[in-house]
Amino acid sequence: MEDIKNVEEHFDFEKIKDVKMPEFEGLTPAQVDRIYEELFEENSPMVVKEVSEEILAKVPMYNLVRHYLQIIEGEKGSLKLTQAGYLPTAVVKELYEAEYVMDFVVSEEKKMIKEADVMVATLVRSFCDTIGLTSEEKNTIKITEEGSELIKDSNKLFKKILRSYIEEFNWSFFDGLPECEGLQHLTGYMLYLVRKFGRKKMSIEFYYKKFVTAFPMVQEEFLQENEEKELMFVFYLRVFERFLENFGFIEVTDGNEQKPIKDYRIIKSAIFDEIITFTL
Repeated sequence: MEDIKNVEEHFDFEKIKDVKMPEFEGLTPAQVDRIYEELFEENSPMVVKEVSEEILAKVPMYNLVRHYLQIIEGEKGSLKLTQAGYLPTAVVKELYEAEYVMDFVVSEEKKMIKEADVMVATLVRSFCDTIGLTSEEKNTIKITEEGSELIKDSNKLFKKILRSYIEEFNWSFFDGLPECEGLQHLTGYMLYLVRKFGRKKMSIEFYYKKFVTAFPMVQEEFLQENEEKELMFVFYLRVFERFLENFGFIEVTDGNEQKPIKDYRIIKSAIFDEIITFTL
């Protein structure tokens, strides 16, 4: 997505790079560029703190990945798949019943829970394989050398999960909707907005408007083939529900089937500031 590669393409960057702009909530184009380009670099404006295991135990996605890796380690680092190439039923059931991440409800009438029934099982399997914590060969899942090392260090494992979820994993994996890379690649700015406004309950529409005001090119590209209401749905689903909520950074309130998504409200969780800060 070339028109999102650099924020400065939409401005005379050298003239205004250090000018605070209302479109960016008082940040300068140079600061926004750093959030985009250097989110996980040594001089990043976002700091992911070293925290205790007690705090990380409140991060659903971390717990899901860690549990999955521990299951494989418990099998001497090598987990045999079913003949059809799926995770064993016992493993799927264990991951589902842990309830780390929101999943579809499996009917109690089912005597066996297959991987195809449980989104979190497919999610963690695909995620760990994509980011190199596991590898698959000859109908077997093996924990990699990196996976074995990271499982011994909770902070390094968490940082690997967070960075890889933003930079490597395909957020359109489960919903079949357009990829809309800008929502994912500009996630650092969303974290900044939550840090700034998250103490109060604010609507999804509030954050959506802040985002498209800063990055109208994301909306423009999406609207070439889709409707704006669909972009807001994608925005909620991928950014809030499947990223921020699954990492424990927010709580979604006032959300139910009778309310439009734009009216759902979110609030920053207690652990957000324990884990994330900005130096801007």
